[in-house]
Amino acid sequence: MEKTYVIAWKSKSRGSVGRGKALFSREEAEQVAKELNEDYPDFIHEPLNLDPSANGITEPEILESEPAVIVPFPTEEALPVGEEVFA
Repeated sequence: MEKTYVIAWKSKSRGSVGRGKALFSREEAEQVAKELNEDYPDFIHEPLNLDPSANGITEPEILESEPAVIVPFPTEEALPVGEEVFA
């Protein structure tokens, strides 16, 4: 059994996405993704097949989303005089 799958993930709250480096068989990846979804409900985990010639899952919906946008946290220097960071 070839190990060509990794776990792709997406944050439900922030929208950031990524993927793991550990390689799994399809069955292992499906089981690991299921366990991760149960243990970490703030993230969506899916198996991702890195072998482009495979007939399995090749591009899950999770990675088709827009990349995360990093917005700088407001600092007191960036605020007009008299305003607080947390109102």
